[in-house]
Amino acid sequence: MKDVAGFKAQHHLPIEDLDQEAKVLANAKAEAEKLGLDPGSVEPLIVAQINAAKAIEYRYEADWLAEPEVGWQPRPLDEVRQEIAELSKEILQQVAENLRSGPFQPSDRFDFFKTVREHNLKDPDKQQLFSALLAVRMAK
Repeated sequence: MKDVAGFKAQHHLPIEDLDQEAKVLANAKAEAEKLGLDPGSVEPLIVAQINAAKAIEYRYEADWLAEPEVGWQPRPLDEVRQEIAELSKEILQQVAENLRSGPFQPSDRFDFFKTVREHNLKDPDKQQLFSALLAVRMAK
């Protein structure tokens, strides 16, 4: 997300890109369906991921206002977005694989919080993601 935030800051692009968000959501729901997940139950998880990503980007931009980062250049946005799309597919594959053994449980929270780490991702963001994950179901 640092590369996305940096690219957008360098090119004076807004963090929120509703067209891109719609593409991400549509692609994720289509991938979820291929994997046997209920696309409707996946949608809140994808929205939570998008919101977390935007929060991370805003936090980077705020940090750079106070202390610009010297000597670092973001990778091209298209390259990073392709990488994120691949990671999203991997996440959905892992979710589907885990759900075949049974639904996620509130007791999985500790491991989730320990595993999901990203600079500028805060505990409330993680809670939103985890709550959305608990609701994901296999298609009937």
